[in-house]
Amino acid sequence: MVRANLNEKIVLGGTDNAPITAKLIPSRRKTVRKTKLVFEGSMSLLEGEAIKDCLLATFNDYDIIDIQLTNITQLDLIPIQLIHICINSFKDKKIKVDADLPFDIKMVVERAGFGKLMFKEEAA
Repeated sequence: MVRANLNEKIVLGGTDNAPITAKLIPSRRKTVRKTKLVFEGSMSLLEGEAIKDCLLATFNDYDIIDIQLTNITQLDLIPIQLIHICINSFKDKKIKVDADLPFDIKMVVERAGFGKLMFKEEAA
């Protein structure tokens, strides 16, 4: 039996024809400002501005952020660079990135030099 997280909210996309969905799942613990930010779908230049706005809002509101990429159908370097820039701009935050990517996309990410950032590494 799977229980829904009642605090979960869709912050980006959420419709059947949206190329990307971002879910924000805040921690139930009241003593920390922690959340999980889950991206699904296409993360390309076309979604770049929406991804940037989502990241900035999340980084402003939370201190501990787990970013997960799952069921990614398309990924280019712009969203990866946005994540990288946010991590470097918010040095006081604790951020972990975990990307579960198809093999071909994973190879492109690693060849571009972002393997450490995107695959279960402590980013900050």
